[in-house]
Amino acid sequence: RILFSCETFYHMLTGNNLEYVKQVLQGFRVRVICYVRRQDLYMESAYKQQVKVGQLKMPFSEFLKTHTNQEWLGRLQANYYRMLRPWEEIFGRDALVVRPFEKKSFYKEDLLEDFLHLCGLQGALENCKASPKVQNISLPRELIEVIRYFNSTGIVQSHQQQSFVEDLMRKMDFADGPMLTYADRKRIIANYKEVNQKLFERYIEKKQDFD
Repeated sequence: RILFSCETFYHMLTGNNLEYVKQVLQGFRVRVICYVRRQDLYMESAYKQQVKVGQLKMPFSEFLKTHTNQEWLGRLQANYYRMLRPWEEIFGRDALVVRPFEKKSFYKEDLLEDFLHLCGLQGALENCKASPKVQNISLPRELIEVIRYFNSTGIVQSHQQQSFVEDLMRKMDFADGPMLTYADRKRIIANYKEVNQKLFERYIEKKQDFD
């Protein structure tokens, strides 16, 4: 078994790129495994990450509008149904294994265990040498707003972004808290309701293994 795992596959491989991947893997039995997260949690995390690395200058209130507006569904990566259709067209529906990003649904309630189980590699972790887990730490809300402000000014160069963020974390304390209200979350979920229904009916309710 050969495993390719990369977050950017999801949003960077489209059209001709997917055709190329199919040609490269010709002769192999391909399975495409994708985990999908509830959209309010996804967009909150995506905003923080994009601000953290210096890519995003937009205020959170503007970012929120894109996820509560039906007109944006044809462009947003959080529309999982839209994003998975090209993969189905290239590799076929039976090749797709779509899983909710939810701890209670994971095999042994562990993401890595779940992924390996789907790959038919149960118990593989037991044979690996113990190593410290690398975590992408979520930054506090107040710090995210400070970084976003600096992003909007263009003062910090891209090659200095990581050290700038780390320096702020070391020298100052920032208040944390949810970026979304309960009402915001309801609006986001309602906005994605129709495409999520299509997603579950077409992909998630199908058999989730390699038999």
